[in-house]
Amino acid sequence: MAEHSSIGESRSQPAADPRLAFVYAEAVRGLQHQQNVVESLNTRAGNLIFATAFVSSLLGGRALLLAITRV
Repeated sequence: MAEHSSIGESRSQPAADPRLAFVYAEAVRGLQHQQNVVESLNTRAGNLIFATAFVSSLLGGRALLLAITRV
C-alpha cells in the first residue's frame, strides 16, 4: 500500500512544474488550432457542395433542353 501512495505523490508533483504547465498549454493551443482548421475546411467543403448543386440546378435544365432539341 505504500507503493500506491508514492505513485499518487509522484503524479501530483510534476503538475507543479511550470514546464509541464507550459507544455500542456501549448498542446491545448495546438489542438484548438487544429479544431479551427477542420471547422474551416468543413465550412469550405459545404460551400463548395452548395455552389455545385446550385449551378447544376440552374444549368442542368438548360442542358437537358438542348440535348432533347438536338435529337
